[in-house]
Amino acid sequence: MMIIIIIGTAAGIMLGMRFQLFVLVLLVLLGVFAAVAAGIASGQGVWPITRLALLIVFTFELGYLVGGFVRSFASGLRPALQKVRKLGASHRPERSGAGSWS
Repeated sequence: MMIIIIIGTAAGIMLGMRFQLFVLVLLVLLGVFAAVAAGIASGQGVWPITRLALLIVFTFELGYLVGGFVRSFASGLRPALQKVRKLGASHRPERSGAGSWS
């Protein structure tokens, strides 16, 4: 059960950082289908299959939310980092030669 949580959250984070919401819908549908198929194949009842499907949906959505926050935070930092790089490049001292201290 813990492996499903870790893999589902990691998959959601990776997809949330890169893709739009449509990919999350497809991932959730695929995950629910896999949970139902595995539950039926192993002969489980309705409630364990439902619990597993809900856990998969929750971990994908939580990971996607975290990935979206990371993407948003990183895109907000990009202009600030470019500004710092421009300032740093304009304030570097000129070197007169290799290894020169004067």
